[in-house]
Amino acid sequence: WRVKEKLWDMDFKDIGYISKGALEPGKLRIQSDGLAFKSVSTGRVVQLKHSDIDAVEWLRVARGRGVKVLSREGHVFKFDGFKDSDYEDLKDFFKQHFGKDLKEVEFCVKGWNWGEPVFKGSLLSFLVDSKPAFEIPLSEVSRVTSGKNEVSLEFHQSE
Repeated sequence: WRVKEKLWDMDFKDIGYISKGALEPGKLRIQSDGLAFKSVSTGRVVQLKHSDIDAVEWLRVARGRGVKVLSREGHVFKFDGFKDSDYEDLKDFFKQHFGKDLKEVEFCVKGWNWGEPVFKGSLLSFLVDSKPAFEIPLSEVSRVTSGKNEVSLEFHQSE
């Protein structure tokens, strides 16, 4: 007989997965071996193994708080709908089971639509006063055109 290692987990029922600018409602389970999101509308499942996670960040987002997960391959996974009270439990869980610090990130809220471009993996961030103003996953960009002093980005259509 083989005894499986006990998996520790956290379940969140009213969480949104942000994909191509759209919020997909669903459930998120974070276990000691990774995380999985399941859409309540389409049944689509997004999974990420513990060993594939490079960093985790705690963000202020539209519906309260969010978690951004950066994979070792440079992919970005954003989840929306957490409460302020979830922070300590998530911080402890990520540290204990993933060996990652849940870094709190403060965004610039000046309302500017430009900034200093910074590339990290497949994520383009625009910094204003050394804080991210907004971020664009490059996998969502379908076309880029440049002018004398500006760049225009076109995005893939949401499914």
